[in-house]
Amino acid sequence: MTPQQIADYRMSWYPGFSVFVHSDREVKCRQWCHEHLQGHEWTLVRNTDVYEHTFRFEHEAHARAFQETMNNNE
Repeated sequence: MTPQQIADYRMSWYPGFSVFVHSDREVKCRQWCHEHLQGHEWTLVRNTDVYEHTFRFEHEAHARAFQETMNNNE
């Protein structure tokens, strides 16, 4: 997919399923997403609150798996 196709596809499911994480964990969270998901299935919204980022997922199952993994590695 081209970058434009990815952006268009994301807009079709956005906002999807949200998981909030501490901003210090961004690198680890992005790494998990790159290893487990396709680029069009997730997106990151930075600084949605003080020291907080929001990861948004197309599928609820992906959001749950992400949240379980991140909560178990705190």
